[in-house]
Order: sequence, then structure tokens, then C-alpha cells
Amino acid sequence: MNDKKIVAVLCDHGCRNGSKIKYDELKTNLKKSEVIEDFLLVNKACDSGVEFLDAYKGRKILFGGCSLLEERGIYSKIKERLGLKNGEFRSFDVKADLYDLYPDKVNLEELLVCKILSMGTLLYHAEPYEEERIKPAEGILVYGDGITALRTARALAEEDISVEVLETGEQFLSPGLFSQHFGRPDQRGLSSVVSADERRKSERNRVAGFKNVRFLPSDAFLSFETVEDGFVFTFKSGEKRKFGTVVIAPEREEEQSRETGALNLTDLYRKIVCGEPLKGEVVFLLDYAADTSPEVFKDVLLAGKYIKRRFASEVRILMKNAKVSVSGAQELYDECREQGIIFFKYLEDLTLKNNYGDFEIEGTDLYTGDKFLIKEPDILVIPGRSILSPRSKNFAEALELLTISDRYPQPDSLWRLPNETNRPGVFVAYPTGDNSIASLLFSVRARLSTAGIAVNEHIPVVDEDKCVYCLTCVRVCPFKAMTTDSESRVAKVLRTVCQGCGSCAAECPAEAIQLRNLTGESLYQGIRALG
Repeated sequence: MNDKKIVAVLCDHGCRNGSKIKYDELKTNLKKSEVIEDFLLVNKACDSGVEFLDAYKGRKILFGGCSLLEERGIYSKIKERLGLKNGEFRSFDVKADLYDLYPDKVNLEELLVCKILSMGTLLYHAEPYEEERIKPAEGILVYGDGITALRTARALAEEDISVEVLETGEQFLSPGLFSQHFGRPDQRGLSSVVSADERRKSERNRVAGFKNVRFLPSDAFLSFETVEDGFVFTFKSGEKRKFGTVVIAPEREEEQSRETGALNLTDLYRKIVCGEPLKGEVVFLLDYAADTSPEVFKDVLLAGKYIKRRFASEVRILMKNAKVSVSGAQELYDECREQGIIFFKYLEDLTLKNNYGDFEIEGTDLYTGDKFLIKEPDILVIPGRSILSPRSKNFAEALELLTISDRYPQPDSLWRLPNETNRPGVFVAYPTGDNSIASLLFSVRARLSTAGIAVNEHIPVVDEDKCVYCLTCVRVCPFKAMTTDSESRVAKVLRTVCQGCGSCAAECPAEAIQLRNLTGESLYQGIRALG
């Protein structure tokens, strides 16, 4: 195959109003390239067949489309119809890489030319290769035995997947979990609070009924290591067991309120669960120390609704940036207003005075422009930042997961995603309901599919004759994908962990590592393509 014969195919994204691409201008600029032989613009590629490419058998194909084309299997159909091997076809997402990144750009043609030429150069230098797939081990370890961990374990067990649950014994009434501690409304219309421990015991009994679930004590493991198809955990007894996937349901704690005399949500939860009376004026101050995440806002609405009904208290909720973006939160918000809970959306000028627990809150209402003053509320609740419990933090560090300020790297705004971490094969389960667990289950299933895990195209190749066993690559790899073969004393790559970032090749003092299908020129062009 002549590497220079690359055909660039571009969907015109006719589904986007006002996004028509100037075909003639693109073609004129691309003709100057020695990499691109021909250029095709396709109207709504997602609705087109792939027969129009039959004339280009024997060429490498670069396709600029969107995620929908991949979801519908159009890229796979093209490769199959034209008999393309790996290294002979490449695609990129025009919508995500251009339209979404540069919504205000008028001249998209210039950006597209740069993208096509850069990606075309990568394809130009690529050599065909046989696809590698590695089947991970079947076993799944669920870390934690809280409500979320147990519900996740049950969902996996119902799919006939073998699950082992590592019990941690830590139970926190942390932000984002409050809704799980409320029962259904009783006959009087009042929410009945159910002990978190009772809910946990009930769920544990359900999970224990599955034959393919095994519970492990918190101190069962001595150590673990990452291997090609998963993780090997060593028991204190000396036994070793392999898991292809680890699901973490992290226990989270809430930082204490910075204001003496004020409660955080966790303090409030304990008072409710213990049945303490919460009478008088109760004020929730949101977005004061940190932005309020959607699930915490939902917790505040639930708590305010319960306190208002149960104790007929005066409840006020002050918020600046809190958004109603969690399923069911809008309905809760409307119910709270109907029950007489007063909401203030305040401006930046809010001040909080604290005289040994006697608070005075003054600010400006965003909607009315009027000043408001709340003097000496009986209870002031200021939600704090949610952080990992010490045990969860230690386990995350042992798994070499990226944590930022005692939190996992996924921001709260991404709570609906499966939350795969920076370590492939490790997932984080958050307490956000059935949809989140279903999404995580889908991701785990995809990992355990018979097809296995595709090895990255740009996998490092170690020249054993040049390797001096200095372990520089092991130290610099951000994904901990480089390990060693102690017998032959050479560096070794864990292919399912490697993300093809090139750090090992760039830092190797002996120049013993090269990335498959990436020469110096194509690596430079790849960096250009990212820009």
C-alpha cells in the first residue's frame, strides 16, 4: 500500500444549523499537501451508506465525523468493506474537537485543514499491525460495604458475575447520602427516618443470598500488584487471588464547619437520626465556603422538607450558585416552596457575623434587589467540603489512583458517568441511584466482554539490547504502566494499562523505548493535532 495515498473523508455535519463547511476552500488548501491524495465531503454521514468508498480500496482512510458514527458502527463497516487493517484507518470527532471547542470561530476551515493535515501525517507514518486484545480476569472486587457498595455488588451478582466484597466497616452519614436514609412517607404524610445501619444490614442480607458473592474481612489482604489482565491480591494467609476489575464505593467525610457554633450536614444528619428536636428558625447557607454540588443541594432540600413537616420550624435556604440539576431535585424544590420554605438567592455582598454562636446574616436578594437580615437563627447549617475517609484515601493511594485534595479526580458535575479512574480496570461508584449503578454495570460488562480489552495502538516497544535497567521509565510513567522483568532485567510494559502518552520514550536515557506507529515527525504532528 502506498502510504501517500490517503483519502480524507469529512461529514458536513448538516444536522447542525449554520455549520456548513466551505468545501472549495478546504479542498484548495488540502491539495497543497503531499499526504492527502483526495478529499470527500459527505452529507450527513450517519444516514449515508459506505459504498461510495469502494473506489478507494487500497488507500488509507481518514474520517472526520462524530461519536454517532462510531456508536452506529459505521467506522467498523468501512474498515470491513475496504479490508483495512489497524494502522490504515483513523477517525476524529469534528463536533467535539472543533465545534464544541471553538463555538465562536467563524473560519472553521483553517482549523479543519490543520486538523486533517496533522491526523493525516499520523496516518501517513502508521504501519499496519494486528490488533491485540487481552481478556481480563473474571473476578470483581467491590471495596466497601456501605449502601452504595452493596447495591453495586447486588447488581453485579444479578448479572451472574462473581463478586467479592471487602468489608470496611466504616459508615458515614456524608453529603450525598442523606436521601438514602429516608424511608417512604408514612400514612400521616411525614417522612420516617430509617437508620443507615438498618438499611445497610437489610441490603447486606440480600447480597449474601447470592451464591456468587463472598464477603472478606477488612484486613484480609496483605498487598496487591498490577498485572496484564487485572490485579493480584495477596491474602495474609499467603493465598493469591486475581481480579480483573475493582469497584470502589468510597466512604466520604465532610469537613467541619469553619464557623464556631454552625453545623455541617453530617452534624444535622446525626441529630435527625437520633431524633433530636429541631425547632425554631433553621437556616441553610449554601455556596459560602465552597460551591454546593447538585447531590448536596438535593440533600439540603430533603432535610429542609423533613424539618418543616416534622417540627413546623421556620426554614430558610440561602444559595448563590446551587443548581437544580439532579433527578427529582426540581420537584423537591417546588414542594419545599409550597410548604413555606423561604429561598434567597443572594449576591456576593453577603456577610456573616458570629458572636460566639449567635449569628447575623446580611445580604442582597438577587431577584428583588432588597437587603435581607437574619438575626440569631436557632440552627445554622453550612455544608462543608466532602473528602475521602482515611481508609478510602489509603486504599486509593495503594491502587495508585490520582487524588486531588483528598478527593477522586472526577468533579461532582460528572457524577452521572461511570467514573472510571485514571487506572484502567478501577471504577468508582457514587451514591446517585439506579442510573449511576446501571451505567457502571454497563462499563464493567464492556470490560469483561469476550472481545477483551484492545491494546493501545501507540504501545511502547522496548529494545532489550539497549535497555540498561535504570528504571527511569518506571518512575516517570503517570499511569504506572511500566514494570520490570526481574529475570531478564529489562523494562516491561503492562499493555492494558498503557495510555500511549510517550513519557517513557521521551525520558529513556538509553533511547531503548519507541512508541509503535509514532516517529518523531508524527509525534510532533500528533501534538499539533491536539491543539
